[in-house]
Amino acid sequence: MGKSDALFAHRIALAVAPLSVDKLGRPMPYDGVRQGVPILVTARGSMSKGPDTVGTRSKHWCLATTWALTPARSSDAQITEVSKWRSREEELSLPIARVETPRLAKHVLALGEQLTADENQLADLVKVSEVSPLLDVRGFRANSAAKCLAAWSPSSG
Repeated sequence: MGKSDALFAHRIALAVAPLSVDKLGRPMPYDGVRQGVPILVTARGSMSKGPDTVGTRSKHWCLATTWALTPARSSDAQITEVSKWRSREEELSLPIARVETPRLAKHVLALGEQLTADENQLADLVKVSEVSPLLDVRGFRANSAAKCLAAWSPSSG
């Protein structure tokens, strides 16, 4: 069976139909954890998508264009080493690559640190929220649980 909003709406309606009106939820307060989670989810999404993604295009370009013998799937240690390169006198394309590659490598490392910090902060928020039991479900990490909380929360205060 495919996924669609109509199918989900139908299943949700069937699930809440037997509930009395006083059991139906009231809008939840949009402060504290509920306000912080969507911000962190959005920030994490913007850091992990796009042309400069950690572990994808940047990392591959960074090493594949400068170290022909280095596999594109490389370690953070190799990225750190590349970020320390200095420029030298060479043919035109090599100095350009040597200037851009360390800059890009530093950006990749900084982005990785930011993603880790964001994930840790997200985990802290999720642990004190209503969706903390999701962390015990196999396959759910802080980011997935936070997305559930953000979807479950009202869109504005």
